[in-house]
Amino acid sequence: MPAEPRDAPGPTLPPGFLWGAATAAHQVEGDNTHSDWWAAETAGLLPGASGRACAHRQKFPQDLDLMAAAGLNAYRFSVEWARIQPDSDTWDDAELARYVEMVHACRERGITPLLTLYHFSLPAWVARRGGWLWAGAVPAFAAYVRRVVLAVGDAVDLYATVNEPVVLALQAYLHGAWPPLRRSLGAALAVSVRLTGAHKAAYAAIRTARPDARVGCAKHVLHFRALSPGRLGDTLMAAAMGRVFNEVWLDAVSGGLDWIGVNYYTTMYCAAGAGRGFLLPALVRSRERPQTEIGWEVHPEGLRRVLGSLARFGRPIYITENGIATLEDAWRLRFLRRHLLSATRAIADGVDVRGYFHWSLMDNYEWAEGYGMHFGLIGVERRTLERDVRPSLGYLGAMAQRNAVLPLPVPGPAYAEEGGR
Repeated sequence: MPAEPRDAPGPTLPPGFLWGAATAAHQVEGDNTHSDWWAAETAGLLPGASGRACAHRQKFPQDLDLMAAAGLNAYRFSVEWARIQPDSDTWDDAELARYVEMVHACRERGITPLLTLYHFSLPAWVARRGGWLWAGAVPAFAAYVRRVVLAVGDAVDLYATVNEPVVLALQAYLHGAWPPLRRSLGAALAVSVRLTGAHKAAYAAIRTARPDARVGCAKHVLHFRALSPGRLGDTLMAAAMGRVFNEVWLDAVSGGLDWIGVNYYTTMYCAAGAGRGFLLPALVRSRERPQTEIGWEVHPEGLRRVLGSLARFGRPIYITENGIATLEDAWRLRFLRRHLLSATRAIADGVDVRGYFHWSLMDNYEWAEGYGMHFGLIGVERRTLERDVRPSLGYLGAMAQRNAVLPLPVPGPAYAEEGGR
């Protein structure tokens, strides 16, 4: 077959499609000293400390300039509750004003802001009272949300209330890998339920302050597959896991969702029983496909399938996170193309997908993984914090300008396995 012309556009995206990148405050801003994460890091309870992170708090004008110059038209970033309310009876108006400045800086550059109100880090004073297990956490969160929304006014139309609530419950309260480093199934279930209340309270607060705002959440989803497709137990287990992990939490808040955010990264394989009884699945990763730095398989077709499964909610969908941890940017280029093609196939299937936010804008503090993961469209030199723009930023920006999936700008490694179904 003849080679695809390098400048020929592929499938187009719907008019008004958002092309962006995403970050989280604690991971990029630096010196988040009033948060539970900072407390755990400085106490030596985590493998690494965030420290200055990427100094995005000071460098955001330059970082937004890089986005705008590339051609991106949207930016998903989070507001840090611990900065705005460093103590229970203290509000820092200067910090809130800085976030308002960030929002307006986006608008001035033609970038649509999607504001996340909670992305894993809590004020230390909330953590000391029990974190999300504290009964007062939900009303306190709603009060903070209302303050933010009133401050930014009509400059923000899109809000994500909470990021990956089920992941937070599992990582912080079951696996004990994140603050508060608990290991309790009961606590994890209680926090997952509490976060449904947090979303509902935030939704009400936002819609009261801004009736025309569009409110959603960013939900981590996995593509579950049967380890042995011909084995009925594995197939049933994969279907059950997809329902429980991806959809049950959304069902609980579906009355207060204007849109759904999908954070998609990888596929997990289900083996029913695995010597432990039918109801205890083994979740395994492929040993045959390439693994990223963080140990995840790249499986673009899974994005189309999870988007299709969430279409039953009847809400617009934004892909609020999708990215790859690697220093091989040629792989990232291919990753972008394959996943965006998968998204266009979902759209052709009838799914209402309205935007794509790559995770992440820059290499950052990847929570308990520290600085060893490289998800960024922009590299960050750890000593000087100097930015290194990777070709993938230009490639995503070029697609944004054409509103279409474009051929790869340069030949890349084969990585043929990642396209498998």
